[in-house]
Amino acid sequence: MGRGIAVRNEREGRHTPILTASVAQRTTLPPYQTRMCARCGHSTTFVLEDPAADWYLCVKCGHFA
Repeated sequence: MGRGIAVRNEREGRHTPILTASVAQRTTLPPYQTRMCARCGHSTTFVLEDPAADWYLCVKCGHFA
């Protein structure tokens, strides 16, 4: 996961991941954004393709940002 910490669960003898406060309070991402694409150089619309990783896709060239 990389965005949290693991806490040792003594009863079960394993580490249990927990989220940090900043991740737990994250708001919902907008499905579209207007950005400047680094690959094609156009100011274009980016569509949210992977909400879990915050990946947006350029509609002109298909580059992920």
